[in-house]
Amino acid sequence: ISLCLNTSSISLQVKSLVSLGVMLESLDKHIVMDQVLPAIIKIPSKEPGVLMGILGIFHKIMTTKKLGFDKQFLAMKVLPYLIPLSMEPSLNLSQFNQFMLIIKDMIKKIENEQQQYLQQVSKME
Repeated sequence: ISLCLNTSSISLQVKSLVSLGVMLESLDKHIVMDQVLPAIIKIPSKEPGVLMGILGIFHKIMTTKKLGFDKQFLAMKVLPYLIPLSMEPSLNLSQFNQFMLIIKDMIKKIENEQQQYLQQVSKME
């Protein structure tokens, strides 16, 4: 991760994000949430390859059961970061559509989890 933050080479940033994506499943959830994600959010590059690498990391975390985001983290931390990235003018239509697909998946996860929670609460009343 420090390689992404300390180099101006787009190629190195993309390669380090791809490598991180491969290693994610072997990392502890707390390391990912407390160290990996805060570092990723600090990556200054707005190059399409780097943005897609960042999106890939967030998608991998969301779809890996061991790591997964809960609804609060998605709503309060992830979406407020990803939605502005999706609007970067450097993205092409295909890249923008990938952002939208993953953002919609995250919103659907929030919707499903909140509906389940509210159903459980209403049953207890």
